[in-house]
Amino acid sequence: MHDESWQIGSQQEDERTTLLSICSTTHEWLQGTFPTFMAVMPHLPFAVVPFAFTMVVLVQALASTGWVELFSVGWYHWSEKTGTVGSIGGMGFLSVILCNVSIW
Repeated sequence: MHDESWQIGSQQEDERTTLLSICSTTHEWLQGTFPTFMAVMPHLPFAVVPFAFTMVVLVQALASTGWVELFSVGWYHWSEKTGTVGSIGGMGFLSVILCNVSIW
């Protein structure tokens, strides 16, 4: 009789809900419901997420302070004077200069 009560107690401990059991159940459900998504998920470049998030913050900050409008007006005037080839060449030149300056 004592052994039976111990087994019932251990069965109750096994049936307790833990964070690990919830995650395991959710993972199994996701694999059954979305097999392709769950197969692709480990291969996604999550290391890029902080970079993308900071770029969104940077662009929003530049837009809210008026720098994006200033750059776009300046680039519009440059494109009007130099045409398509001048726009491409100017952007290439500007990219090379800014990339080299930013590594200092």
